[in-house]
Amino acid sequence: MRQDRHSRHSPRIGAVARLGLVVAVAGLTAASCSGGENGGATTTVPTAEMATTTAAPTTTKASTVTTAPVGPNMNPDEIAVRNLVDMFEAEVTADYEAPDPSRPSLLALLGSPFKERLVEVITDFRNQGSFFKRTGGGLPPHRVNNVQFTSADQAVAFECLKDDRLTYKQGVEQPVDAAISNLAFKIYVERGVDGQWRITSMEKQTPSVTAGNCRGLKQSQ
Repeated sequence: MRQDRHSRHSPRIGAVARLGLVVAVAGLTAASCSGGENGGATTTVPTAEMATTTAAPTTTKASTVTTAPVGPNMNPDEIAVRNLVDMFEAEVTADYEAPDPSRPSLLALLGSPFKERLVEVITDFRNQGSFFKRTGGGLPPHRVNNVQFTSADQAVAFECLKDDRLTYKQGVEQPVDAAISNLAFKIYVERGVDGQWRITSMEKQTPSVTAGNCRGLKQSQ
């Protein structure tokens, strides 16, 4: 069975390190995310707004690169979190094509413990001669459905992703795994003292949650 790459992103200890996902949340409690994707205090973007848009300027330095939907009354912090998810998908997709665990532009988007675990994972990919790329290039289709703020400097973003990056091995022309995965994640983010939002953990959602919340995912532009 194929192990999706995102399921390897959260820190985990033991023999089953790459068979699933743990919630490794720095500074967040279980109570702070008890609302879930449909819980209280969640800012929800209506279905009609789930389309490719251009984000307004945010506290995140780099600009948005793909499919974060931005509503007309969305606050700057939510736009910044959505842009962070966009930038992460762009950076990690580029890094997967030629695995480099020290890629500065990717590491700048991450906080502990997620950063350390992802470095381990990418190091393994490099050592194994594995790399991942989409047919025709570009980014995998994705969107952020909504963002829930648990404090002024902590939030959870709910992302849908069609992971269509094929798996290759060095020296082998054809992909060794061409499976495509429809995925959903809770992405935990924090704002640092420098004002920048960073991803601290990712939690893969169940297939039923994914199916119920990730319909109509559009191709990235």
